[in-house]
Amino acid sequence: MAAQPDALFRIAPPGKGRPADAVAGEILSLCRGDFSLTLTQLCRLFCCERQWAAETFLPAVRHITLTSFFHRYILERPWLTAGDRALMAQGLYFFSRADLARFWAENAAAKRKTAVIDLALYVREGVAPAALSAAGGRKQALLPLLTEEGRRIAAAPPEWRPAALPPWNAGYVSAAQIQRRQDLRSNTAAYRYLFDRGAIHVQLRGKVLWHIPDAFCRVPFAAACPPV
Repeated sequence: MAAQPDALFRIAPPGKGRPADAVAGEILSLCRGDFSLTLTQLCRLFCCERQWAAETFLPAVRHITLTSFFHRYILERPWLTAGDRALMAQGLYFFSRADLARFWAENAAAKRKTAVIDLALYVREGVAPAALSAAGGRKQALLPLLTEEGRRIAAAPPEWRPAALPPWNAGYVSAAQIQRRQDLRSNTAAYRYLFDRGAIHVQLRGKVLWHIPDAFCRVPFAAACPPV
């Protein structure tokens, strides 16, 4: 898919009064700043193949495109630092972080099926906190330990609800990655793992990503989200 002209960040080429080294320095300055994201980094961030990243981001997110010739020319400059050389060696495309944030906000959508709720806040008077753990996550054993409000939350069936969209760089995983990392035997087990941690489901151009919040309460089970 060809990039749209307005997605390209154009830089005046070398010419009279504009040495090639000056252009190389300008490109490096941009890549050290806002235009510091490469296709390789985008693939890691969004758990995707290179083809999907190219088809999704090149037409829509502001980026610098280098020719193979000038890319090689920059890599051959003796004044490059080791960090500059490592960055430039990653490819021919360098994306704007600011414009990626704009694209993410306009195109990604988030929802959540479960929120992990600390049921210790809803135990009846006189019930020891250890009793929740002793219940082992069994709803029928938990319900008698809770207040009326706690029983309502615990018994509510899980439902998908809209969720606040995390930042594009919040850290995402795929269900397949969770299955491999946790040595789970099926997709169903991976989804259960995600739901039990209150994971946020994010969809972007047909791709599903999951974000597990850094802070959540580990309780016997994931209760349904209370009404907003």
